[in-house]
Amino acid sequence: METTVRRIAGELGVQEEQVEMVLRLLGEGATSPFLARYRKEVTGGLDIARLRAIEERLQQVRELDERRAFVIKAVAEQQRLTPELQTAVATADTRARLEDLYLPFKQKRKSRAHQAREAGLEPLADALLADPATPPPQAADSFVNPEKGVPDRLAALDGARWILLERFSEDPELLDALRRHVREHAILQSKVVEGRQERGAKFAELFAFAEPVQTISSNRVLALFRGRKEGVLRLALVLPSDTPAAGPPAAAAPPELPGPEASGEDQGSPVEGQAVEAAPPVVPSRPTEPVREPPSVPEQLIASHFGVRQEGRGGDAWLLDTVRRAWKMKIFPYVQVEIEGQLRERAEREVIHLYARSLR
Repeated sequence: METTVRRIAGELGVQEEQVEMVLRLLGEGATSPFLARYRKEVTGGLDIARLRAIEERLQQVRELDERRAFVIKAVAEQQRLTPELQTAVATADTRARLEDLYLPFKQKRKSRAHQAREAGLEPLADALLADPATPPPQAADSFVNPEKGVPDRLAALDGARWILLERFSEDPELLDALRRHVREHAILQSKVVEGRQERGAKFAELFAFAEPVQTISSNRVLALFRGRKEGVLRLALVLPSDTPAAGPPAAAAPPELPGPEASGEDQGSPVEGQAVEAAPPVVPSRPTEPVREPPSVPEQLIASHFGVRQEGRGGDAWLLDTVRRAWKMKIFPYVQVEIEGQLRERAEREVIHLYARSLR
């Protein structure tokens, strides 16, 4: 409890004694409005906004601690809990960080990567990553096994790629770095759904809107989400081009942000509560084409983290294409959904605090 009190006091800029008193009174059944009106002499004059913030933060800390205990228990039951992982879980200070640590151990329905491992293709994935000098088709020849559902080298390479896609998208340190990059640079865009202009006239100022995630106001965020819920607006997170180019920076166009009704597919790092479809047999993909456009900053972060470089070797283009797919197919959609949830939560919390102040 001392750690919790110290953390909340530091975050909210109040005295630890004030937090301790508020937590004690809340535990005895008092409410924030009651404390704000009748117990100012006990709480040190805390207003309703600060009291609600303490109450909300306490709930978040408790939920985080409950999830922390669950993660440690779940990984321990798999007999995969190391001292390093236990320390990392114990010191994780956000839900996102905790979920990143748990992601590689989370029980999922059988994924394409899992099926590829069952077909004996993980050594191929390891070899391609460790020795890019070997051309992938040549490395794949010895892993062809029709009895295991790997009829040719293309099927072997496809399975190896699914394994690497999962590996690239489930590294906690990398996810944290990529999340920070998106949060710092992403732009929330909205466009009107064709044919809904008249019906959604009240959202007219948002028909072609764009603002950085870091600066967008809470009222604007909630208006955007209402517009999407009413079928008037489409929302998307975009990142300004991370590669040098002449003229103004262009925007990379990621998939549209899914609405609350969207369900997850086998994209490697499913959001909690989203189902992962059962994996079909490994299907051969078309031969990899050379990567033509320079990698974006997120792709550079992924490549650097796993030692992937373009040096003209036989496997470099295949690995860089795998990095690009990991970012566009798996990691960015995962981070998009997470950031959308954070935007909504922050906006709703700020609006509640503003409303509470107006009642004083």
